[in-house]
Amino acid sequence: MHRNSLGRWLERVGLVALLGAMGSMSGVVPASAANPWTDPPPAALSPARGALATATAPCPATHRVLDCVYAVAGQIGDSPNISVVGTLQAYNWVSNTWTDLSPISPRRELAAAAAPCPLQQGNGGNKTCVYAIGGRDAGGVVLNTLQSYDPANDSWTLRTVMPTARYFLAAAAAPCPSVAARSGDWSGHTAETCIYAIGGKDANGSQLTAVEVYHPRTDTWSTAAGLPAARDTLAAATAECPSVQSRGDGQAHARKTCVYAIGGYNNGFKDTVESYDPTTDSWTTRPVMPTARNVLAAAAAPCAPGPRAGGSTGTCIYAVGGANGGAGLQTAESYNPATDSWTSLPNMPTGRGFLGASSAPCSFQHWGTCVYAVGGLETGFDTSSAVAAVESLETRLL
Repeated sequence: MHRNSLGRWLERVGLVALLGAMGSMSGVVPASAANPWTDPPPAALSPARGALATATAPCPATHRVLDCVYAVAGQIGDSPNISVVGTLQAYNWVSNTWTDLSPISPRRELAAAAAPCPLQQGNGGNKTCVYAIGGRDAGGVVLNTLQSYDPANDSWTLRTVMPTARYFLAAAAAPCPSVAARSGDWSGHTAETCIYAIGGKDANGSQLTAVEVYHPRTDTWSTAAGLPAARDTLAAATAECPSVQSRGDGQAHARKTCVYAIGGYNNGFKDTVESYDPTTDSWTTRPVMPTARNVLAAAAAPCAPGPRAGGSTGTCIYAVGGANGGAGLQTAESYNPATDSWTSLPNMPTGRGFLGASSAPCSFQHWGTCVYAVGGLETGFDTSSAVAAVESLETRLL
């Protein structure tokens, strides 16, 4: 029996332990039994910062743990003394500690995602790297820079620049569109995973529809179908395509993998959600998110068996935090591709926008998969309101 495409793809990028094995450990817990936001929370960031990016990838070679959550770059300080930092840290969920690693240069606010390392970075492309994409440097210069971080040797490498310089973009890893289009099938794309750079703002401050795709195997970029709605400060995540986006021929097939673009801003705060299908190079509008917002974060993790999350298996997308004017939001909502619907979840303890989100095994006395909400700003664009808080949503308790 063949595994579905999402399972194969997750295995390719090294995340099958957290979206597969950890998900299988989930027990049914009554919704009233426990707060799904873990208490005590995971260890805090130092320094506190917002406008950072996160990704889940294999831990540094010195850690004897499968996967770590990486927090990359960000902003600290109070106006006019705002600093952009190049800090890189890895969170070890076994020891509940953050480790300082080689910083990124140039320092900047950016987007990040994890995917196979370029072939020339060793091990035949079987290693997983963290990619830092675009952003804005300390002087406000909008960048098209791409760098890959190799956890095996704690080093950064410059890669081919992104065609469109931009900031306030989103990024996600998924099967490459070229492979999908060439084969006409979605059951075997795991040999090639790509990074999707989605939306954002250009150097003129214009919101973008541009979607550009980085191919680690060849260290090259290609252009994909643009977003239906231009916007910046959106979130992105990868999960199974909605059931309605399957072949539709009445036959049983492996579920496809889609990239989701969620929320953002363009002449107002957006509740917009769209899914991108690499096999057709096309976007489809999905049901709107319950809460319109920008500067939110999103991560994929196992759907919970409880009634608050729809009571189904598979992979869901968790959208946390953000803002829609003024203070950061505590909002947490999940999207279930199997039902093509959204569910409101218990509020995150600390309201914030400009945060990062990634999924990994839960820390210390907790188990299953958690969605980690990392850092952020409590008030709008005010970097003096940066928080060190790291909070984790234990999905099995939903």
